[in-house]
Amino acid sequence: MDIAKFISMFDAVGSFSELKDSLDSLVHAIEAEGDFKACFVQMSFKSLEVPLIFLHNRFPIEWQYVYNKKRYHSIDPSWSHARKSLLPFFWSDLRHLSDIETSMVEDAKRHGLCSGVLIPFHGRSGYSLLWIMSALEHSQVKDQLELFKQETYAILPHIFEATSQIALSGLPILTKRESECLYWAAEGRNTEAIGRRLFVSPSTVEKHITHAVTKLDAMNRSHAIRIARDLGLLMAREDTFSYSIRTD
Repeated sequence: MDIAKFISMFDAVGSFSELKDSLDSLVHAIEAEGDFKACFVQMSFKSLEVPLIFLHNRFPIEWQYVYNKKRYHSIDPSWSHARKSLLPFFWSDLRHLSDIETSMVEDAKRHGLCSGVLIPFHGRSGYSLLWIMSALEHSQVKDQLELFKQETYAILPHIFEATSQIALSGLPILTKRESECLYWAAEGRNTEAIGRRLFVSPSTVEKHITHAVTKLDAMNRSHAIRIARDLGLLMAREDTFSYSIRTD
């Protein structure tokens, strides 16, 4: 697989159709290596209640139907593992499964998904997961799965960023002061402390935070902080930090 080519391709993505075409090209390259199927899912959070889900699924149609009908997404062990881990893992590495999780794994095997590698990625606005599955047992395809793990682990951050740019287009734009005030509020500073740090009055701090709450369509200051953090909008000028330097 030409890693540099795919990285350049996803870095140049500017629309949903281009993203889909780029994912198609990647999946075709994976499938060209043998009996493999791939699925890419990304969860982007403008809201915890209604996350934006982008799905590019090349798994067998029959399995997609069963997966949705039986609501396997709510008990899929690969999802729970991916939410907690930053490292790729093999389907065969899943351990200590409950009876219902074991039943789901067995059901997947009956639909031609017997082994695979799963590559998670956590970013500023959510997380994603790329499945590459095979109808063959792990021992038969372990070398190719190991190669996929290394190659796609390098590409996935670029897919994530391309998907985020499209899924979260139209993000609110905070001014530097609004972002700074929210940042220090997130650090636990009250209005007076933020004002002293930024050399502005407490009323000015309140004004900036109120504007940020409105722009982010938040319920209150705490809600605005959570939204801004998840969307990567919190920032502060370096010269407003206090450093603690340790020398041994």
